[in-house]
Amino acid sequence: MDKSVVVALISGTFSTFSALGAVFLKDWLEARRLRREQPRAAEAPAASPSPVPSRSATRAPMPSMPMPMPSAEALRVGSTSRMRPVFIVIGSVLFGMVSRAVRPMFSDHVHYDAIAALVIMLVFTAWLALDHRRRGGAIGFELENLALWSGWTCGWLLIHGQIWGDLLSVGIISWLGCAVVGAVIVVVGNRARAVAPA
Repeated sequence: MDKSVVVALISGTFSTFSALGAVFLKDWLEARRLRREQPRAAEAPAASPSPVPSRSATRAPMPSMPMPMPSAEALRVGSTSRMRPVFIVIGSVLFGMVSRAVRPMFSDHVHYDAIAALVIMLVFTAWLALDHRRRGGAIGFELENLALWSGWTCGWLLIHGQIWGDLLSVGIISWLGCAVVGAVIVVVGNRARAVAPA
């Protein structure tokens, strides 16, 4: 089998497993958050009794209210959040294929297609970091970041047809740089939010 196909399959596998890991991590964190909030809701202090006795004082105590079900909007947002890593993988592979397919249109010594692709990928990675800073998850960002860059590399190599060392170098360096800078953005944002007065 051609080495470029092997490398593309390896990067595609990394991308897919990163996306699946992000999906499972989101589900696990959401389940943990719900388990943590249930005891708090049960321990909430009851309303102070009225100083004047009334007829309702002789009635049997009201049963505890069940926890409200999540709204349709919350369920829709959760479903979209779970599907986002899948969209990242599919979109990054397709974007890698397109960015390689348009390369012959630029015959100049400056590869404007590569510069444009790099800028788009960096902007999208910055958006992922800011979104995870708001949600509070550095591991989720790292998984989606790996899915993004490995998916783009996979799509690019599939169209190119052979291994190109320059692309692998740029892809790996960009992924590691975005991983470090994005993690700093997420962690600093979470700490700033934790120390902010309520």
